[in-house]
Formats: sequence, C-alpha cells, structure tokens
Amino acid sequence: MQKAVNFFQLALAKDKNYATAYAGLADTYSLLGFYGYLPPMDVMPRAKEAALRALEIDENLAEAHCALGYVHTIFDWEWEKAKKEFQRALELNPSYVPARYWYSVLLWFMGRIEEAIAEVRHGLETDPLSVYAHVQLGAVLLSAEKYDQATEQLLQALELEPDFYSASAFLGIAYYFQSRVDDAICEIQKAIDISDRNQWPVAYLGWVYAAIGDRTRADEILVELEGRSQKEHIHAYWIAGIYALLDEKDEAFGWLEKAFNERAPTMGLNALKTYPGWVYNNLRDDSRFQDLLRRHGLFNRE
Repeated sequence: MQKAVNFFQLALAKDKNYATAYAGLADTYSLLGFYGYLPPMDVMPRAKEAALRALEIDENLAEAHCALGYVHTIFDWEWEKAKKEFQRALELNPSYVPARYWYSVLLWFMGRIEEAIAEVRHGLETDPLSVYAHVQLGAVLLSAEKYDQATEQLLQALELEPDFYSASAFLGIAYYFQSRVDDAICEIQKAIDISDRNQWPVAYLGWVYAAIGDRTRADEILVELEGRSQKEHIHAYWIAGIYALLDEKDEAFGWLEKAFNERAPTMGLNALKTYPGWVYNNLRDDSRFQDLLRRHGLFNRE
C-alpha cells in the first residue's frame, strides 16, 4: 500500500488533474488506516482530501464517490452521507464492485445484515473472482450467524488467493463458532504468519484464547499488542475485545474509550451490537456500555 501511495503521487506529479489517481490515493490512505498500518487520525483526513479533490476535478467519477463514501463510513461515521456517495457511485457505474462491497460494509455496520449480504452478492455476480468481495460476504454471514455458509464463502476466497490473510482470520472465527477450536487457532495462526503478525489476526487469536478460557495465551497476546502500541499504531479496539472476553471490564472500557477517541475504523457504528457482538457480551449489562454508545451518538443510530 505504501508503494501504491508513491505511484499515485508520481502520477499526480505528472498530471495534477488526474482525478482517478486522487481516488486511488484516497482508497489507499483509507486502507492504511483501516488495517492499522497508520493512525486513522493521521491518514483518514488525507483520504478525504484526496477524494474531495477527485470530485472537484470530475464530479461524475464513480471511484471518487465510492472513496468518499468509505471515508464517511469508517472515519466520519456519517451514515446518510456515506449511503448517498455509494448510491451515486453505483448510479454512475453499476459494475464498480468496490462500491458494492464497501456499501455492504456500511449496511453491515448499521446492523442491516440481510441488505449487506444482498449487496455484496450483487457485487459477486458482477465479478465472481473478487477475493475481497468473497471475504466481505463471509464476514457478513458470520455476523448473521450463518457459520456454514460463511465457511464455504471464505474457503472460496482462499481458493482464489491462498495468502489472503483476512480470509484466514475470518475463517478461524467461523471455525470457532463451529466448535472447531483447534482448526480455528491453526487458521488464525496462518493469517498471522502470512501477514507478518498484523495486529488484526493477532487480536483474533487473543479473542479465541480468551473465549476458551486460556488465560495464559490470552495474556501473551495482550503483552504483545500493548507492547507494540508503544512504538506503532495498534487499534485499541482489538485490545479491548480481549479484556472484554476475559471479563476485565474496567480495562475493556478503558481501551474502548481510547478506540473511540482515536476513531478506530470499526468503532463508528453499531458494531458493538452487531460486529463482533459476541466479543462484548460481558459488557452489555454495564451502564458504561450504554453510556459509551450514547455519548458517541451510536445508541439508536441507524
């Protein structure tokens, strides 16, 4: 992704009015923030600026509307604005599959699970070889508690791209819900190895260890992630989930507050209710949970 940023910037150095390059730059910055490679507060404003610049140059560019919709989804937490941008992108180019699966992300985050499934299925009809779309569908099926279907979808993704680590990470969670704990740990470990210990699968492994009551290994993951957070950006959201599953509520709420303040990409949503709902079950009856949602405008948001 850093190489992508460099090449988009080289393109713009040659043509400062190249709208598609600005849209690509926006998407790349967004993904750098989403996956935790850079702090969202640092990189997402750059993504938004690039998307808006693309639209200044060409207001009919589907890629630019999609890029802005994604920023509204994972950083601004502005549902209606995001929805309008995705719908405009699809109006301009119904075959633009990223708009389909990122619109699905928005619907998923809003708790509109069946609509999210339908949207990403539409994208797969257009491009059945889109690995990202297969993974997105598998992830939403997980939220719908359709674990067999999710497993099938994620395995299809891995047939297309065996080293797509997010597919392995989600597949591990699917296996966990199918009571295949050893397979879950093995698959998530595969994702960790492929990704050079990206924080996402590392946290998923911590979640599984905490969920099965393996306190020693869960603590090892906490030590790693908390240590890494001192020298690189780690989404506080991941750490909060481990503490929540260990029923250490004070620590969990402390990290959740940090995640909101850092605008962690998966926090500006009803995800505490819908994805991954099982992680935060221990917190739901605590008044601090409802207060956290209310203070951040997420309590009754649709």
